[in-house]
Amino acid sequence: MTEYENDLGSEREYVAGLYARLDAERDRARRRYTDALRDHEGRAVDREGDVMTSAREVRRLSVAEEGLAFGRLDGEPGGTVGTRYVGRLGLFDEEKELLLDWRAPASRPFYTATGAHPEGVHRRRQFLSDGRELTAFTDEMLGRPGADARGDAALLAAVNAPRGDSMRDIVATIQADQDRIIRSDNPGVTVIEGGPGTGKTVVALHRVAYLLYTQRARFERHGVLVVGPNTSFLQHIGRVLPSLGESDVVFATPATLYPGVTARAEDTPAVARIKGAAAMADVLAAAVADRRTLPETPVSIGLGDTEVRIEADVVGWARNEARDSEQPHNQARAVFLDVLTWAITERALGRIGKQWLRREDTRAWEEMRGSMLADLAVDGTFRRTVDRLWPVLSPKPCSRTC
Repeated sequence: MTEYENDLGSEREYVAGLYARLDAERDRARRRYTDALRDHEGRAVDREGDVMTSAREVRRLSVAEEGLAFGRLDGEPGGTVGTRYVGRLGLFDEEKELLLDWRAPASRPFYTATGAHPEGVHRRRQFLSDGRELTAFTDEMLGRPGADARGDAALLAAVNAPRGDSMRDIVATIQADQDRIIRSDNPGVTVIEGGPGTGKTVVALHRVAYLLYTQRARFERHGVLVVGPNTSFLQHIGRVLPSLGESDVVFATPATLYPGVTARAEDTPAVARIKGAAAMADVLAAAVADRRTLPETPVSIGLGDTEVRIEADVVGWARNEARDSEQPHNQARAVFLDVLTWAITERALGRIGKQWLRREDTRAWEEMRGSMLADLAVDGTFRRTVDRLWPVLSPKPCSRTC
């Protein structure tokens, strides 16, 4: 038996062990999920958190049926790299890391090491798999003359593979230029440019997966939205992120961005160009601002034994405070309402309090203010006035005063 055949047998045994570990972890995750569903003793909020966490773990461990491990790195003798297996997700036993997630910093040399810049790597081994079976591997020896060309058997196999209806991930064959984009430290907008068929979309999706791995707390708090031009496109790319272990991503087209509203009409090219122009953002901002009005005449509101008036100066102050909050229009309405109600109740308290209440009696003042706020909340005139001065807006067609 040749050395290659011996190595292939050893690698097959190692990969089989990885799948056994994967199956065991998946079974444990499923049991945790089932136990969380059946837990009727804990607090509801804790139970819900356990169910969501265990369900996410089951999904993460269910994506690697094919190509769980796609390569191995061997470091220089006496170096710090050691031997590392690189794959779709990280796997551990009680003592060490069995498989390194492709997004981990230690995996980067698998994609970027060259003969001229080996990054501490002596050998890069790439696996070819069919389902769970390791069928072959290729070795590339780095850090010596003639080693600049990467052994791309895996890449050639991917290029020559039959094309299906869905986009596939490129996690096993990411090239150095693609890796630089995927792992970019740029905290802002990243624009990926290139001609048709150059892999812009699939690289962008791998960057999403990388950011979800490296900044999970941030993105789980705010969420990730992938917008595509139409449903056919979303169906085409829809399996890439799940295949990388990321299933908590929302896909939408521009026509479905607002919940409950689906745009079905098609504009003419001329109208579409106008709507898509950058200047349209200023037009929309002006339209929203135009709906934040001031009262032409004071509006009288009865509060207990007194009457206060909502006047233009108070509304203007509340409007400026809401604008300065830099929140979207509908969210800023809460600031507008807080300032307006504070001003109204302060004036009412000033009239009532000076007659029989000491200003130092803070508790009594706040109790009276609370009573007034409760009255305002159910006062029809006040609610209609607020809706006219700072209306809740939606993308649905509406009248000028909606």
